[in-house]
Parts: sequence; structure tokens; C-alpha cells
Amino acid sequence: MTSRTIKTPNRTGKVSRAKVKKAIRKVKEEEVKRPTQIRILAFDIEIQDWPPHSARNKFGEFSALENLIKVDFSTDKINVVDTLLHEINHAIFWAYGILDEDHEERIVATFSTAWVQVYRDNPWLLEFIKHTLED
Repeated sequence: MTSRTIKTPNRTGKVSRAKVKKAIRKVKEEEVKRPTQIRILAFDIEIQDWPPHSARNKFGEFSALENLIKVDFSTDKINVVDTLLHEINHAIFWAYGILDEDHEERIVATFSTAWVQVYRDNPWLLEFIKHTLED
């Protein structure tokens, strides 16, 4: 993390709290890069920004044929994280071979194993979620 000084003091010679918060937000935005790829099992799945005009009233989409997750990153931060996790779940469902007729316990067990693998192979994901959801 790089340190920065804010050189805009108020009349008392101190930096305002609002300016400090703004500077911190700017640093966080610079540090947290938009994800471009995620590994699920043996598959490297590309993550693309999906502009609203292309999204056809959707926030995201997963394509197993293209190994591609599309997310509209222009929506609010809660939607971005929710949509990214939703689409990763679709990719897990596909990559781990979960079937519609599988029983609940098998599905839950498979998802817990899958999420351990996803977090292990994609350490940036938890940081992205944390920084995206911070105020």
C-alpha cells in the first residue's frame, strides 16, 4: 500500500474528515482491481464487464461454452458482489457436474468443497468483496 499525504488543510491548519475519507476511498478504488479471471477446478473462466446496454435487463450471465462470466459492474456495489457470486455459483454448478436431480446434501457438500477451492485458487476474491462492500 502506498502512503499519500493530503495537502489541503482547512482554516485551522487541519485536514477535514471528509477529505480524509475521500482520499481513503480513492486509494481503495485504485488498489481493488476489477477481476478479469477466476479459476474453478481446471477451468480459467474469464470475467468481463457487461455494459447495461448489452445486458438486456440482466446483471450477469455465465456461459459454459465460452468459459465466460459477464457482470454489469456499473450497478451499485451490493449488486456487483451479489451478481459475481451468483454467476460463480452457476460456474461451480457446471464445473463440478451438479445435476438438477441431485439431493440437497450432495449439492451443499459439493458447494462447500467448491468454495474452499475457489477461495484457495483465487485469493483476490475475498479482498475484492471486502473492499467493494466497505463504506
